[in-house]
Amino acid sequence: MIPTMPNPSQEPTVVVNRVKRLGIDSRLPSQPKNFRNGATVSQWEYATTPLIIHSTTQILNTWGEEGWELVTIIAGPEGGLVAYFKRPLNG
Repeated sequence: MIPTMPNPSQEPTVVVNRVKRLGIDSRLPSQPKNFRNGATVSQWEYATTPLIIHSTTQILNTWGEEGWELVTIIAGPEGGLVAYFKRPLNG
């Protein structure tokens, strides 16, 4: 059986971190934050996908073609590797 490759065109797993105990919602606002000096903060969306060892290059290139930038690769909770991606959030 040939494993299927994750498709970046599908809805990504979006990483959202909420700290309910402190009442903090760390999701990004809908508009970029403007500073007094005119600079803005970039906003990102994030996705994760498992990496299949014999298809790593193909998987990473496919996500890159969709505008995703590789942030890191770590060992998954059940073994194997998990890739974390980010790309600018389109407002």
